[in-house]
Amino acid sequence: AREMQINMLPASDFCFETDDSSCLNASGYCYPAEEVGGDYYDYLCLPDNKVGLVIGDVMGHGFHTGLLVAMAKSCLQMQVKFDHSIPSVMSAMNDMVYGFVHSETPLFMTFCYIIVDLLDHTVSFCNAGHSYPYHYRAGKGRIDMLESDACPLGMLGFQDYGVSQTKWDEGDIFALYTDGIFEAENEDGEQFGEERLKHLVMGNVHLTPDQLKEAILHEVDDFCLGTIQADDVTLVIIKMGT
Repeated sequence: AREMQINMLPASDFCFETDDSSCLNASGYCYPAEEVGGDYYDYLCLPDNKVGLVIGDVMGHGFHTGLLVAMAKSCLQMQVKFDHSIPSVMSAMNDMVYGFVHSETPLFMTFCYIIVDLLDHTVSFCNAGHSYPYHYRAGKGRIDMLESDACPLGMLGFQDYGVSQTKWDEGDIFALYTDGIFEAENEDGEQFGEERLKHLVMGNVHLTPDQLKEAILHEVDDFCLGTIQADDVTLVIIKMGT
């Protein structure tokens, strides 16, 4: 089951480039706390020079969470073939999780779906209860949050998946992560925290996505000092260029 889950994740870093040389580079990492985990991330090549980015976190970890992750990937891949719009994808994913919740065991899933348009430099997104991704704005030297509020997937009758939008520029960085990053604890029970994560992004914006990802993971490991990993850890770094 662990092998199958690992094979569902992107096998390598991701690069997408348009004819006018706008590009998106991404690097991700996912490591479950047990043999099978509940974290998931993916990259989607969409029509009209758009890229889809997703990250999700099923409540808990273990076999049932891994099964729900597998169903989530299948549902997502099928839905984007017919309609990759954010409301349609979020609605389909919610229906799938709700069906799983009431047929197997009570589980819910946080999920964030982002569409990056490499031609008009827009970022559209919807967040179903997931930690807000960071958006480092190179031109302003600050980090904004991709704030969008919806209930976690698996809620009966909840279909209000509004779309938020912002712009991106060359050098901008997006950091997607699960709570296993900022809730990682050291021997004193202190959490790594979102502020440490934010400072690491701000202090290393010159790095490639892979280098920045590795720098953050290294800091988390050093902070935890060998304590047992209590939750799945997932981190995705995206950098925009022209």
